[in-house]
Amino acid sequence: MNKPRYQYKTENHFEYFEFYSEGAKGIVKKVIEYQKTSNENIYNLAFGDYDEAAKGIDDLSVTNNGDSLKVLATVASTIDLFHNS
Repeated sequence: MNKPRYQYKTENHFEYFEFYSEGAKGIVKKVIEYQKTSNENIYNLAFGDYDEAAKGIDDLSVTNNGDSLKVLATVASTIDLFHNS
């Protein structure tokens, strides 16, 4: 996907990523996490706003920050990195 995307931070195993959405609603921290499942070599891609109170992903929040294509391009760009790590 050759679209504008946000820069993100990650860790050594490329299973956790964070970046900031910037738009009409301000700056919102987003998190992408690849989570192991009970099936070998199958992972869940968890994504959403970071909930500071819960210290985790709120995958039910709807930010409506006006940058959904840039956010989607950012999430998509992590898939290849995760898959090839």
